[in-house]
Amino acid sequence: MTDQQRFDAIRRVQDGLPAYNGRLKIRTPNLDRLSFQGAHFEKAYCQSPVCGPARTSLRSGCTVKRTGVQSNDLLKETVYNRMEVFRDRIQAIESLDQILVEEYGYTSEYYGKWHIPDNLYYKRGDGTSKVINFNGYDYDSDSFQFDEDAVAKKYKRYLEYFEGRGDLVVNYTMANSQQDTYSKYPYTPIQLDSRFSYPSNTPLTEENGFEQFEMGQASVMGRFSLSEDFTTTHFIGETALKALDRMVKEEGDPFLMTVSFHHPHPPMVPASKYLDYYWNNLDDLFVSPSINDDMSNSPCAKKNKRETLLEAGYGYDDPNQVKEWTALYYGLIEEIDHYVGKILDKVEEAGISNNTMIVFTADHGEMLGAHAMREKNVFYEEAVRVPLLISFPGQITPGIVVRDLVSHIDLFSTVLDYLDAGDADKSDGTSMRRFMEMTSHNEDYDESTVVSEWDYRTPINSHKLERKFGRETNFMIINGHYKLIMPKDSSSKIRDVMYDLNSDPYEMHNLLGDVGMSAEDAIIGKAEHLRCLLIEWMQRMNGGTAEYYSNPIYNNHEGKGDIHEIKKRQKWRALDAWVGDTQLNFGTPVWNGSMFIRNEYLYLGRRNSGTLRIHRIAISASDVDCFRVDTSSATIENGEYVRVKVTYIAPIHCPNKKLNANLVIHHNAGEKINVPLFMNCQENFDTSNQQQAHVF
Repeated sequence: MTDQQRFDAIRRVQDGLPAYNGRLKIRTPNLDRLSFQGAHFEKAYCQSPVCGPARTSLRSGCTVKRTGVQSNDLLKETVYNRMEVFRDRIQAIESLDQILVEEYGYTSEYYGKWHIPDNLYYKRGDGTSKVINFNGYDYDSDSFQFDEDAVAKKYKRYLEYFEGRGDLVVNYTMANSQQDTYSKYPYTPIQLDSRFSYPSNTPLTEENGFEQFEMGQASVMGRFSLSEDFTTTHFIGETALKALDRMVKEEGDPFLMTVSFHHPHPPMVPASKYLDYYWNNLDDLFVSPSINDDMSNSPCAKKNKRETLLEAGYGYDDPNQVKEWTALYYGLIEEIDHYVGKILDKVEEAGISNNTMIVFTADHGEMLGAHAMREKNVFYEEAVRVPLLISFPGQITPGIVVRDLVSHIDLFSTVLDYLDAGDADKSDGTSMRRFMEMTSHNEDYDESTVVSEWDYRTPINSHKLERKFGRETNFMIINGHYKLIMPKDSSSKIRDVMYDLNSDPYEMHNLLGDVGMSAEDAIIGKAEHLRCLLIEWMQRMNGGTAEYYSNPIYNNHEGKGDIHEIKKRQKWRALDAWVGDTQLNFGTPVWNGSMFIRNEYLYLGRRNSGTLRIHRIAISASDVDCFRVDTSSATIENGEYVRVKVTYIAPIHCPNKKLNANLVIHHNAGEKINVPLFMNCQENFDTSNQQQAHVF
């Protein structure tokens, strides 16, 4: 896996995106190769666009609310022990490693960036017996080792070893070189770097006039002085290859091996070998049109110090400077791709490819100048949408493309499912096998829905959290091509956001926020629909008696629980009768053994005082025999809604046939509502070696 790699930073993806036509594209032949060996998930989302929360959810299959890791600081035992409500949840986490090692006889090794709670190194309820066998390699003793040191410390020891042997060759002739805060070796800054115009070897400190926002890893960008043999990616990749060699030769227990690359997370200082191709073609690199977004109706104008950086003169709104940055980013990913290829080759050479499941993903994305922003921490596509590739010969059909929306918490369940370990799955996720094998037909709820979450507050003592409740957006939900983003405080002044990702792929036109009180009925209906889907998701993830999303204790008794606050919030126009879809689109039907079947759900509700009475719901037009509805009438009070299950069922399915059917709703709040039913079938195999056009 990688850190901070956005979904479109793979060549195969860029080949399918019209925005990249005529642009210099990233070179990732090995990730492309892996994507064609198994399943490529086009629309995968992380559970939180922040390292620690995202990685903990990925490793446990649990929501952020359930893990308790809602900030990077909460990875530290000294921090989560400040409040019992955090300590208890974090100590109760079960990892993939723990389950496979303790219950199924696997050996687990982990190389690279960890950034999840340290108790997951050990057996459940133990704290001393390891489940991670090795996680490093000591060059002095020529042996594998285990310790809790961060990968940065291990990388430092690696460099010290080769420096002591006289093998490090540093290019000290580079002009205006500064010290990389991660490796402690020189690099040449680009224009966006804090020290671009400073004399060489200027320390990045307050004493030299730097503000806090200028001193972090995100402000370190440029060309590395060391060769490609001494980068952190080389260090992690070569250690993993040594370990894979040993594990294959031992021919012992089945193994789980994780290779977690630090990059393309900052500092972004690639070696020349991987940078030069992009640096020599800067003019041809893609920059998002949203770099010019004025953010006037967005809650994110100040996020990630955006306004502060722009006011200080940093060129995050300058396409030319962003292209320099993009070259660094691409170079870091191309180097990772090189080691992905070496790992794939090693698996094939060892003769174990036919019984090895390989997963590639990233913890979250990177803004990379979109909306003139850097880093992640927001719910824009660039930050929250991630690459996801899964290969398992004989189990997963090569070349399959999954176009359903999927979540990182489902990856945990998917791995256990394919390893015949599903009985041990107590996570919040659901196996994605149903999408790869095309057996999903939305039996109980709309499965093509994803939620991402983040409450960045951290306990500062036993009774107080830092920062104020309701000062940030906390939830994102996507269904179809609409995305809703909301804070979890019903009275928060933070803008609500809704984007239509089809007509507005760069998310520059908020359909709510400042215009929510004047929006059209169809927009209001879709916002209400997404709110209902978010509430239902929280109810499914509520943890029974744990009540993660309904008990105010998880917000330190601020508010009345997330479900209550989201239900109560009303910052857009209230309607006597709203409908979630003006056209109900059906996904691809599946064969259930006797019929083709697919369910979709139409949401109807009211947000004004009084009662909405649904007198009759019926199907009309010539294809009426192909559809069923589970609701014929309903009574809906203020703030309530009804979910109408509409089922397509037919003995023969003709995917190219245009259906003629309408859902007709008779009610007491105006004219009848007519909702056309539309069959939207998609092929799930990519035989052209190119992804079909994306929403981007």
